Amino acid sequence: MSEPAELARGYVRALATAAGLHVSVCDVTADGVDFGFRFPSSVFPAIEARVVWTAKPLGGEAEWCYDGLDEVGFTRLAGRDFTVPRFLFLMVLPPDEAYVSFQSDGMVLRHLGYFHPMGDEEPVPAPDRSHSRPVRISLARVLTTDSLRELLRTVR
Repeated sequence: MSEPAELARGYVRALATAAGLHVSVCDVTADGVDFGFRFPSSVFPAIEARVVWTAKPLGGEAEWCYDGLDEVGFTRLAGRDFTVPRFLFLMVLPPDEAYVSFQSDGMVLRHLGYFHPMGDEEPVPAPDRSHSRPVRISLARVLTTDSLRELLRTVR
């Protein structure tokens, strides 16, 4: 796995830990997701997420388009036929590899992350690894400790 991919996963894991959540590490190759999240000492509610990253997001001021998933990866996340709801977490990392800066009062991880509920997406009927499937992600859906906890609170 690449350095930016590991940083994106570490960022999400640190965020979930700061939110007081239990984090389960999943096998993205087998499960289609990187992590599972839940409140401590409970099984449900829970969510799962695939963590992806980009240095140069495509799109405008209201949403970005992530086109790094092939149809198979997309279909492993899309739809409502999962016991646990699935999300795509997009981490935007600086293109100059200035992921971290140190200041007198601590360390800053750059930049922000965003979430997209994949239950709102339709699975591809006959997915093909040679075709990408873009996902439009609202910039209003910033991944924070509060928004991560709220995702769990609103799971049905």
